[in-house]
Amino acid sequence: MKRIHEKEVGRVRLQRTHDSLEIYVAKDVLKNSLVSAASISLLWLIGGARVTVVILLAIALLVAPLVWFARRPARPRRSLARPISPATP
Repeated sequence: MKRIHEKEVGRVRLQRTHDSLEIYVAKDVLKNSLVSAASISLLWLIGGARVTVVILLAIALLVAPLVWFARRPARPRRSLARPISPATP
């Protein structure tokens, strides 16, 4: 009986036995990767290396702050209500 080690990371699943490795990728992840690779190749063909690097750096600089803000933990909200004081006789 083969022992199977399985690990799932996001939408990618790896299965490993002693003699094989199988990788399962969700269709939308694969499609997005192919579209990204095709667009980078097209940029490279049209503008060359410098233009491609400049455009990719500009996109990275625009997207990085959005990712940073999205991953930052939210501040706890302060309640506007006053704490309830114990009743004094």
